[in-house]
Amino acid sequence: MLAALLAYSQVTLSNDEPCYYALKELIKKVEVNYAGYADNHNDSIERATNTLFDEIEKQSPQNCLPYLEQWLGHFSDPYLKIYPQDIPFSTKVNPETTPPTLHWLADDVALLKLPSFHASQRQNINDLIKGNDAKLKQADGLIVDLRGNTDGHFFVLETLLPLIGVFEFKSRWHVLASEDNLQFFTRLLKRDLVINEPKYFKRYAALVADMNTYPNTLIEFAWPWDSASDTQANIDKIFVIQDNGVGGAAEEFILAAKSNSRVTTFGVSTRGKLDYVTPVPHDIFDAYQVFIPAKKRVWISEGRINNLGIKPDVTVDITKEELGQYLYLRYMKRS
Repeated sequence: MLAALLAYSQVTLSNDEPCYYALKELIKKVEVNYAGYADNHNDSIERATNTLFDEIEKQSPQNCLPYLEQWLGHFSDPYLKIYPQDIPFSTKVNPETTPPTLHWLADDVALLKLPSFHASQRQNINDLIKGNDAKLKQADGLIVDLRGNTDGHFFVLETLLPLIGVFEFKSRWHVLASEDNLQFFTRLLKRDLVINEPKYFKRYAALVADMNTYPNTLIEFAWPWDSASDTQANIDKIFVIQDNGVGGAAEEFILAAKSNSRVTTFGVSTRGKLDYVTPVPHDIFDAYQVFIPAKKRVWISEGRINNLGIKPDVTVDITKEELGQYLYLRYMKRS
């Protein structure tokens, strides 16, 4: 039945047309472009879809959005979202651009707060670490506070991994080579960040070539992080503070950090927004814009993370004032 419902001519949603056209177009976009579709689509979603079509058959376009959101909700993917077309893009992606800070709890112990891995913070993070480089190389302890750090960009992590003594971490993904996703990554090659970074350009150019060669398949992709760098790898103790607002790239940072035996995580379970990433915008006629993740994580040892999160090594009250200072005094300071 679902296949029959999707076989229709391209139309433009207007005030005179029922809402089910938008739902059919949404289903088509997700089925073709969502890297998590095969993992998450099941008989329960199929039955819910058929029921939903019956409910919205006579709905006007003004009443569409709750039904479209309801259908997407069956996938339980935090990045799979739909918005009215006229909402500003910045509101949809909700970028957090709070800058990082670093101060010293003791002569040899630093507290690094990283509330955002947004692309705009990459240079701020690099400059902050470079400005403290000499002292960090003499440090015995480091506390990294990630609270509230959600979404963001993976390439921002590059400077931070050597800081926490991580060199061999593998960030592996599969990219769904749909036509729309191919166009997205092709456009990405023209962005300044990729053009000005030869290793990123090389990796994304190879990805685009593979997507062209093997359409509608899952293409392997790995982040081109350097495995060797000038580093503060001799830091004896590294603490990472996490909360239920931590997601996406910040969760990837935690997975990388946990590959170093000198790292201990504190707080509560994270948000759980890492299994499917790179939400690509797609238009639903001229009425809506849906964000559909084009990449899926290759699960190796840690398993699924979406809506489960990453548990801390030590559970602590994340609302405690001066939590970094508390952890230093309670767990790190030598008597």
